[in-house]
Amino acid sequence: MADNYLERKMEEHRRVSQPRKISAGPIKGKLSFNFPPRRVLLFDLDKEITARLARAYGESGCRVALYPETALTNTDGSRQINSTNNPAVDLSGVLKAWGDIDLVVSSVETQYLNDVMQAILTRRESLPYPNDYGLRLIAIGDTTPPLTTEYTTCFIQTKLPIKSDAILKIVPSVLFLSLNDMSNTNIKL
Repeated sequence: MADNYLERKMEEHRRVSQPRKISAGPIKGKLSFNFPPRRVLLFDLDKEITARLARAYGESGCRVALYPETALTNTDGSRQINSTNNPAVDLSGVLKAWGDIDLVVSSVETQYLNDVMQAILTRRESLPYPNDYGLRLIAIGDTTPPLTTEYTTCFIQTKLPIKSDAILKIVPSVLFLSLNDMSNTNIKL
């Protein structure tokens, strides 16, 4: 009698239970990793690179500020900075709202890049706590940016103007350089 009971319960279980879904594991050709939320400034980049990076950072939970203003929609959580002649002044509103900026992704040839980096460093001096991530500049261009000990500089070397096939390589490279422990890394595309 006990054997018959167990057989019926097993048949009932098989009828009711759904087949298990087994993970196939990582997809070949795709890289997946946890990306910690950061406060990112996309400064004076090509519009297509800005759009792709804003989307990628926004989807990963980062706060994104764009300079100069672009026609991008704010559906990705980005915040546009009103452009004037002095981007360091325009950045003060974002710094007040967010407290700090972790990453600056910029073109190397940008005229005001040093002013922006100095404005962020000056703001950091007034904060009561240190930023454990530090400050990282990811520069894109065909000339090497000056290295400094005040922040980490990563460089993506590519010919300007940037062609569409290079843009497809730049976006994942920038995200890779946004991870921890990528100090003073250079990538040549």
